Amino acid sequence: MLSERLCDFLDDWCGLDGEAAETAQMLCGPGGAYYLEWLPTELDQAIREHAITPEFMSTRLGMHFEDQATLDRWLRQRWELWFARPGQD
Repeated sequence: MLSERLCDFLDDWCGLDGEAAETAQMLCGPGGAYYLEWLPTELDQAIREHAITPEFMSTRLGMHFEDQATLDRWLRQRWELWFARPGQD
């Protein structure tokens, strides 16, 4: 089950109008500290558990994905853009 704060983040930063680079900038700014406390872990767990489904994305965000694997790749790309740091494995 997804936490309400993760759902709110997805609503605010991952919808049709959400730009991954803009989200990355926000996370590096003063407002990002709140999200960095919990978001990397919660989003990673949701991706690994396939808790964010294509149906969720379609219903909640109006975004359509062919299948779970396509959505998982899309989410993982964003996770890496937002949280992966050079030199981390």
